[in-house]
Amino acid sequence: MHIGHSHNPWLFSLDELDRLEASFERIFVLHDTSVGKKLHEMEEEILQEHIKAEEDAEKKISQHPSKQQTKPSETRVLGNMLPWETDSTPSIKELLTSAVPTDALCVSVFNLCAPLRDWAQKRYVDDGVKDRAIFRLWVNTHVLPAKVAFAISGISEEGEDVPPHVMAAEWSLAVLYAHRIRHALASLKLTGELSKGSAFSVRAFDDIRTALLSRQELYERKSKFS
Repeated sequence: MHIGHSHNPWLFSLDELDRLEASFERIFVLHDTSVGKKLHEMEEEILQEHIKAEEDAEKKISQHPSKQQTKPSETRVLGNMLPWETDSTPSIKELLTSAVPTDALCVSVFNLCAPLRDWAQKRYVDDGVKDRAIFRLWVNTHVLPAKVAFAISGISEEGEDVPPHVMAAEWSLAVLYAHRIRHALASLKLTGELSKGSAFSVRAFDDIRTALLSRQELYERKSKFS
């Protein structure tokens, strides 16, 4: 599925963001019902890996000397989507408040992640291939596009501009999630789960990671003067 707006290709469909949110919640629901200690522990480790990354970013943001502070909860999009928090956690639509003006990088991230996310879900859930790399791919193809959409919006829950040091942290997380997707893809190609001729490209995520890193470095420079 290609993300965009019927009248303006540079606007994201909020319906797609809502579907992304609902799909991510399903991962936690399935995890709660996973059978077998080793399987449950593997899933828990990968989910906690994501949660820890978000919490570490929040801690770094809170320690920044800038007078401009953003509440930590506002920096987490899918990071807050835990089963016991969903009633009080703002949806992605509420966080972004309106269609997100975006650019070619954001479109590329959504369009690269969508088929990978569908493939990972089919293999892990429908086909029962309980592989660590597939589960890691499934998780991170949810959080990367949501993180990029939020970072590009640059708007907090209250509709205020997000300060540069917070934006740098958001882009840093996006870089990390792209790296995790790239690593999972490389592992799956190595084991033969993905053939060498697969349309899912490791190199594409190398390029995405490089582009995301450029955004991170831009806001790190800006944060020095804020």
